Amino acid sequence: MIPVALRSEDPQLIETVRSVLAVNSIPLAVFPESAIEPVAAGLALDTGSSDPAWRTRARRYAEVCLRDAEHPHEGALVLPHAAEELLGLARAANRVLRARVVGIVGAAGGVGASVFAATLARAGAEAGLTSALVEGAGNPALTALLGRVYSPGLRWPDLPAAGAEPDHLTASLPRWENVRLLLGDDRPSPDMATSEAVLTAVAQTHDLVILDLQRQDVANGVTKRWCDAVLVVTTCSVAAASATRALCATLTTEDVHLVVRGPAKGGLSAGELAESARAQVLVYMRAERSLPAGLERGLTPGDHRRGPLLRAARSALEGLGAVEA
Repeated sequence: MIPVALRSEDPQLIETVRSVLAVNSIPLAVFPESAIEPVAAGLALDTGSSDPAWRTRARRYAEVCLRDAEHPHEGALVLPHAAEELLGLARAANRVLRARVVGIVGAAGGVGASVFAATLARAGAEAGLTSALVEGAGNPALTALLGRVYSPGLRWPDLPAAGAEPDHLTASLPRWENVRLLLGDDRPSPDMATSEAVLTAVAQTHDLVILDLQRQDVANGVTKRWCDAVLVVTTCSVAAASATRALCATLTTEDVHLVVRGPAKGGLSAGELAESARAQVLVYMRAERSLPAGLERGLTPGDHRRGPLLRAARSALEGLGAVEA
């Protein structure tokens, strides 16, 4: 098991964290508060005073404190109340996954999150990565967007909750532009948060997995348990800025970036949007004006080879380190 690193000198906090992790026999490595960076840890914990090195060397990071702390840090996991959430993060850090998992979520409806998710997966496949695109349960928008309503292959409702043999499951999924698709349909679908075996099978057989998420998926902890990075797709408007700030406030333990779509009709800049949301802009792209009409004619995201959408997706993969610049 990959250990969890805790930077603390509080014996009560150390013992509380150790007892939570013991449920799954996950080892705990304790470091003094003067420690600079964790060593060989999947999850790094501290009490809110970490420097960037402590945050970035581990796959995941979280702040912890005890319920009786005088001034608990905003966004911290307050123990023992948040024991289940802490255990979920530790389990996620211990999964042996081949894929880099990137979650895409729209700050508001209509900002183009599903379109960008599909284009990102396509750009990954074109860069030589084995790529998969997974649709959040209860949102069969990608099926129509990609023209895969009648394509053969398994959908979410066809998959057992216990999962399947990874290679067999991968071979049974529909394909679009060399991207494997895990889509929903008009039947009731399982919740992504409860489909750990299925997601593990997909992540074990691909280099890049793009999760097209709904805000409900975020609330159910999908990003914390699965995503190496989360991209929030938004626009330069006051309403979108407010929604972006509210969404990013819930993403306290994830690696969060903004994908900002212009133009800024009201004068709000991407930098001001990022400052408000307290997240960095990974890529700024202008609107692809031909896209709505193209989708009506049966084109799919990324078909415009020189369009800003595909260029932005390629830039985002480079910014995430998934492909070389």
